[in-house]
Amino acid sequence: MTPHQFVLHTRLHRAAVRLRRSDEAVSTIAFDLGFNDLSTFNRRFRRMNGLEPKRLPCGRLSSASETDIIAGASP
Repeated sequence: MTPHQFVLHTRLHRAAVRLRRSDEAVSTIAFDLGFNDLSTFNRRFRRMNGLEPKRLPCGRLSSASETDIIAGASP
């Protein structure tokens, strides 16, 4: 994994955790994490997680689920 891929991967995992823990708008989370284009964020998120960010179930994560997301497993 290149340094760029690592940073992207980390940002997308942070986005997944925030989306699951809060009711913040997808755009707010994407822009907070440094994505300047929402469509690029959505596309990359979907590639990594297998679903669109808006389809990620909301609600508090269990520690096991959070670990799975951070480790790269699909929720």
